[in-house]
Amino acid sequence: MSAYSQSMINKNLYTANPVQLNPAYMGTSGKLFLGFQTSINANNQLDLPAYTSINAHSSMFDNLGIGANFLSEKQGPFSITMADVGSSYKVNFDEKQNLRFGLSMGFLRNTLNPSAFSTNSYVDQNDPYLRGDFYDRTRVKLGAGFLYQNGNFEFGAGSPYLFSGGESFNKTANFNLGYTWTLPSANFKINPSAVYQLRDQDADLYDFNLRGIYSDKVWLQLGYRSNNSLNFSFGLKTELFDLGYNFNSAMGDLKEINANNHEILIAFTIKRKSSNSYTRATRQSEAYRAVKKGEMEEKFIRLHQKYDSLAQIEASRQKEEIQKRETLQVEIEKIRDEVGIVRTNLEEEESKVMKDELMSDQMKIESGNYVVVSTCTSLLCAEQVQKDLLELGENHTQIVLNKTKSFYYIVTSRHSNFNEALNFMENKRKTGYEDSWVLVYR
Repeated sequence: MSAYSQSMINKNLYTANPVQLNPAYMGTSGKLFLGFQTSINANNQLDLPAYTSINAHSSMFDNLGIGANFLSEKQGPFSITMADVGSSYKVNFDEKQNLRFGLSMGFLRNTLNPSAFSTNSYVDQNDPYLRGDFYDRTRVKLGAGFLYQNGNFEFGAGSPYLFSGGESFNKTANFNLGYTWTLPSANFKINPSAVYQLRDQDADLYDFNLRGIYSDKVWLQLGYRSNNSLNFSFGLKTELFDLGYNFNSAMGDLKEINANNHEILIAFTIKRKSSNSYTRATRQSEAYRAVKKGEMEEKFIRLHQKYDSLAQIEASRQKEEIQKRETLQVEIEKIRDEVGIVRTNLEEEESKVMKDELMSDQMKIESGNYVVVSTCTSLLCAEQVQKDLLELGENHTQIVLNKTKSFYYIVTSRHSNFNEALNFMENKRKTGYEDSWVLVYR
């Protein structure tokens, strides 16, 4: 007995949920994706394959994706249950090109339903090999894949069952490629794609699909599969959820024994808060720094121009106006001193950016429960936020550094008890610090 799930033979909505083909697709949507997918066969006389799956995956930071899958599938007398967790990592080459690597690990369980043979007169129902527990087997599985994207082009290769239990390398693999064209109207896109499935024990399968997308919300797809069947799909995509439906129709001799197949996808998408988002205090601090630097640079230029002009006047009247030359010389020296002060201020302003590394060892975060009112990615930003808070009467603020995540936290208190910190945070939110949160650091 050797049965595997996630075969393309009865799955057609993978274009709307490609994580079924390749674990490298985990996190590519940039949101939290929670999908429910099921397939129903219209023929009640044959025990044809049908399945139900649940997928969840999301991006973490800018280059990491995590996810989990659960699938229950029925293939004739065999029942298959699969669950795994996985992760993907993205390497950026430039603004358009990137390469993702994905890994997944979980378990695969195969069981036999002896009652499926009850209507077959050629099967001995007393055969001990037909006991359900004889074929009950659970194995650990390992999957892997990669995904290359270059603008609107993508190519991927993955195997959800690269290794399974103590078996040798499994030759089952999925290869997919596609390209998306945006038509001149800019509201309509064409997406041709192809998928080739290399199968270990059965004939290989390949699909050709053509999908039209309107305004990135409504899509319609027509596909052909090498087992002599056609796929008709359509879907709706919104900010909160995705809907997809596929109708598979067999042709030729298969039409007599393989009735139409219906497949449905329902998915919810939740936009993840960007890890690069700034608080209001952070944005104000950076804007203040930019304006201040611009003002000092403008003053530096004006003073230099005045200095050059006075030096020329002093040279031309050197012989004729000795007394005036002395007065001008004094003014020149004064301006030179002011130029030096402005230059020093500019250098100090720029050197503050380098201060992060020098001060990092003095601001190491210690274990405890911190009430955080703002977060910065640079020490300059954190110092400005702390200064603003001190002016508002927050005299107990301090800056701590989480070197692991390279974040500076502006905290108003540190507590040994988590509940105490939570109560303090709620009070801070009531007094106007709505972005306050509790950092638990061990």
